[in-house]
Amino acid sequence: MKRERLTITLNGGVLNKIDRRIDGYKIRNRSHAIEAILEEKLKSRILKKAIVLGGGEGINFEGKIISKLLLPVGDKLLIERNIEVLKEYGITDLILSLGKLGDQIRKKLKDGSKYGIKIIYFERDRGTASVLRQAQSLLDETFLMMNGDILLSNIDLGDMYEFHKRHGAKSTILMTTADDATLFGSILVKGDMIVKFFEKPRPQESYSHLINGGVYLFEPEVCQMVTPETSSLEGDIFPRLVEGKKLFGYFLDARWIHLHDEERYKSHLKNLNKVNKI
Repeated sequence: MKRERLTITLNGGVLNKIDRRIDGYKIRNRSHAIEAILEEKLKSRILKKAIVLGGGEGINFEGKIISKLLLPVGDKLLIERNIEVLKEYGITDLILSLGKLGDQIRKKLKDGSKYGIKIIYFERDRGTASVLRQAQSLLDETFLMMNGDILLSNIDLGDMYEFHKRHGAKSTILMTTADDATLFGSILVKGDMIVKFFEKPRPQESYSHLINGGVYLFEPEVCQMVTPETSSLEGDIFPRLVEGKKLFGYFLDARWIHLHDEERYKSHLKNLNKVNKI
C-alpha cells in the first residue's frame, strides 16, 4: 500500500513512549512505531462471530494424519494463530464445523476458555454450507467464515469489512490470484462485483486468474438461503448471490498463505525460517 509523508507535532512524553517501542527488529524507527501503534488502535472490534470449516481432509505430519487446523506454525498451531487474529477484530464466539478428525480438534481446543474465546462445535452433515443452517439462530449480524487451512496474518479484516459494508454486499469473498484456477473457484468481476463464479472449473471454463481465497463475510440473510438439500457454498449459494448482484470480491494485495497440502505447508515453513533469520 502506498505511503504518504505526514508532519506531526507530539509532546516529549508521548515521544518517549514511542521510542520505547523501537527494538531495531520488529519496530525499526519512530515512523514505524507510530504506524504500528495506529494500526493496533484502529483495529475496531467489528465482528463477534466467526465460522471455521475444519471438516476437510487431514494432512500427513510426522507420520500421522492430523487436522490442518492443528499444523504447527512457528511456536503455535495454525488455529491458535488464527484465533489471535480473530480476537483482534472482536470475535468472541468461534463456531467450528468438524468432520472425521473432529475429535483431535475438540481435545486440543476444548471450550476455548484458555484462549479467551467461546467455541461452539457442529458436526458437518453435508457440504460447506450446512453449518450456516445449523448455526442460523446464532448468526444475527455480519459474521466471518473461513476455510481452516488459511493463515489470517496477512489479511486486513478491518479493511475487508469496510469494503463489504460500503458495497451493501450480502457476501464478500477474499480474492487472490493463481496461475491455475482449476484448483480453486474461478471468479470474474465487473468493478468490485462478482459476475461469474465457477467452483474448480475445467480449463476451458476458467474465467480469469482471480480465485476464491477461502475467507468470507456474510450477512445473516445468507443463512436463509441454505436448505437441508443445500450442500455447497461454492456450488449452490455463491451462484445465487451472483444472480442477485450481492456477491463482491475483495482483492488481497498481500501474500495468500494457504496450507492446503504438505508441499504448501513445507514451503511456508521455509519462508518463515528465512524471515526469522533476517
